Amino acid sequence: MDKRRILALFSGLLLLAFSTPALCQVSTVSGSLAGAVYDPTGAVIPAAKVTIVGPTGSRSMSTDPSGNFTFRDLAPGSYQVNVEKSGFKSYKASGAQVNVNQVTTIHVTLVVGATTQTVEVTSPAVRIDTSSTNVTTHVTDTTYDKLPLARNVAGLFYIAPGVAGGIGTGYANPSISGGSGLENLYVADGVNISDAGYGALGVWSQQYGAIGTGINMSFVKEVNIKTGGFEPQYGKATGGIVQIVTKSGTDRYHGSVTAFFQPEDFEATRLHPDDFGLVNTYGKGLHKEGYDVAGEFGGPVPGVKKHLFFYGSFDPTWNRIYSLAPTVSALFQHGPYTLRTNTYSYASKPAS
Repeated sequence: MDKRRILALFSGLLLLAFSTPALCQVSTVSGSLAGAVYDPTGAVIPAAKVTIVGPTGSRSMSTDPSGNFTFRDLAPGSYQVNVEKSGFKSYKASGAQVNVNQVTTIHVTLVVGATTQTVEVTSPAVRIDTSSTNVTTHVTDTTYDKLPLARNVAGLFYIAPGVAGGIGTGYANPSISGGSGLENLYVADGVNISDAGYGALGVWSQQYGAIGTGINMSFVKEVNIKTGGFEPQYGKATGGIVQIVTKSGTDRYHGSVTAFFQPEDFEATRLHPDDFGLVNTYGKGLHKEGYDVAGEFGGPVPGVKKHLFFYGSFDPTWNRIYSLAPTVSALFQHGPYTLRTNTYSYASKPAS
């Protein structure tokens, strides 16, 4: 056995050791791409070759006698659709977005001509998914990369309509469609991560409230917030359903390094009750600051390029809260104090 095969075997075993459950969750974090192919008169075209190219490579099939095609169990992401049929110009469309638990439907109309000619469509018309009754907001990494959001996955929940603060249940547990912040269901890569006792996101403490899950923004590929019409498998929730999908490797090597900083000097002075002559028994939160640096890398496992992919990320964060004790407390004489939190988060994930 040569060195490349030994390296591929070792890499595969290492990924399996750290992330075996991920292999069992492929079907729960995938979507579908379906459609129909027509000629200029509106008649269906059977036996047309349809090829899609996406994050994990390409797949092909022919349309059935009714001109329909369906690709199932696709990784979330953007896909290119190519259609070929003798006697018609080739069709090429990019930007067909596949989301988790959704069927992206497109209709293709071929133009009469030589197959050597190509009709390119930059944004195909996507039809409504009539196979699902749920009301869902999809937030992908291409969306939140362009928006100024909090540096945690809970910051994405509030993009969906019908989502508001939970009042006492913590920032990570919002009220969805009128339910309380502890009536939601949270799922990450097909695994229920809701607190079994309180229903909160991750771990809930009676003393400190929501503690969190350790899922950082740099690990997230897509977040779906279902606010109504849930499927039967999402029972035991009277609020909303939040489904988190983490990033995976693709058929090409890729990586990135990102950084975020929020120094205390960028924040205005906070005002408190005793600044207006009132009694403040809770002390003062003077400033907050936070920093994080994230690095990620993924791609195909050497030796099994089209069958096994890997992804890894490391994201350390440093948060500081500068406070002052209440004036009625003896600690007030010590002046401002600092609460420091250092978190070193990492993630790894194989996919096939």
